Amino acid sequence: MAQLTLENISKRYGEHAVVDNISLAIEKGQFVALLGPSGCGKTTTLRMIAGFEQLDQGRIVLNDRLLASPDKHIAPEQRNMSMVFQSYALWPHKTVLDNAGYALALRGLRGQPYRDQVFAALETVNLGHLADRFPQALSGGQRQRVALARCLVSHPDVVLLDEPLANLDVHLRASMETTFRDFHERTGATFIYVTHDQAEAMAMADRIAVMNHGRLEQWDTPENLYRRPASRWVATFIGKGAVLDVPSHVHGKNLRSDDILSLLSNSGAMHRGAMLVRPEHVMVVDDGIDVIVRHRVYKGERYQYIANLADGQSVTFYHTRLLEHGQTVQVQIEHAWGLDL
Repeated sequence: MAQLTLENISKRYGEHAVVDNISLAIEKGQFVALLGPSGCGKTTTLRMIAGFEQLDQGRIVLNDRLLASPDKHIAPEQRNMSMVFQSYALWPHKTVLDNAGYALALRGLRGQPYRDQVFAALETVNLGHLADRFPQALSGGQRQRVALARCLVSHPDVVLLDEPLANLDVHLRASMETTFRDFHERTGATFIYVTHDQAEAMAMADRIAVMNHGRLEQWDTPENLYRRPASRWVATFIGKGAVLDVPSHVHGKNLRSDDILSLLSNSGAMHRGAMLVRPEHVMVVDDGIDVIVRHRVYKGERYQYIANLADGQSVTFYHTRLLEHGQTVQVQIEHAWGLDL
C-alpha cells in the first residue's frame, strides 16, 4: 500500500502550468528521485508535498490522511516531514549539536535528554566528534550531514531533499551519495530527492519520476528507465546513446543484431520508428556495418567514439584501441530498444 500518493496534482502561475497533472504512488521506505532539467516542475512538486505551495488541482495523501487539495492545506510543520535544502540552512551562531537539535528545542526538550537524542542523530551521520563546532569550521560535506542529522532527530515519515549536492565538488558528491543511501537505510524513512543530475538519481533511487515541462514522462526503476525508456525524450535524457530512425514501427520491442542489421540495411525507406542504441551494445568487429569515426574522447581505460553510419546518423561506442578521425571501421549492434518516431 502506498504511503504517500499524489493524485493528479497541478500548479499554475497565471496561464503557465508549472506542474501539470502529476500522479505518483510512493511506498513506505522508498528512495524516490524527481528528475528532470531546470524548470521542469520538480522543485515545485517537492514544495507542494512539503506544504510550501498550495495545489490548484488534485490531492496529496500521507498514510490515508489528506494533506492538500484545492480546498484543504495542512501546514508544513504538521505534516511530519523534514527538508534538506541545497544551501544547508544552518545557523552560523549555533553549534553542530544545536543546529541538529533545533526542532527538538522548539518542542521544549532540554538538558541531558536533548543532548542524548541529538548526539545519537549526529553519530548516525558520523559527526558526534564535531558536536561542539560551528558550521564555518566544517566542510561542505560535513554541513550537509548536519542537515541530515537535523532531519533524523524529528523522526519524520518523509525526508525531502532539494538538490542537496549541487554546491559540492564532484569527488565529494560521490561520497555523499553513499552517505545518503546509508542514512536512508538506517532511518527507514521515505526519501524524495530532487535533482537534475541523472547519474545521482540512478545511483541512489529505487524509483525515479522523470519530468519535463511540468509533466511526468516516466515513473519507473532506474534499470527500466535505462533499458526500456517510454519515449524518445527519456531515451536521450537518461544515459548515453543514440536514437536512430528506422523504416518500421518497433516501439516497445527488444531488437537483436539480425533485426537491427535488417532495419539499417533499408535506410533509404521512409522513417516510421526509432531505436535506442547504447554504447555498450556497439562492438567493433571484422565483418559488420561500416561506420566512419568522427569524434574521440579519451576516458582512461578506454576511448569513447562517435561515428557516422552510411545515412549520416551516428552511433556512440567504446573501444580500447586508438582509432583515427575519418577512419572506417565495422561494428555490430547487438541490442537496441524500439521507440516511437
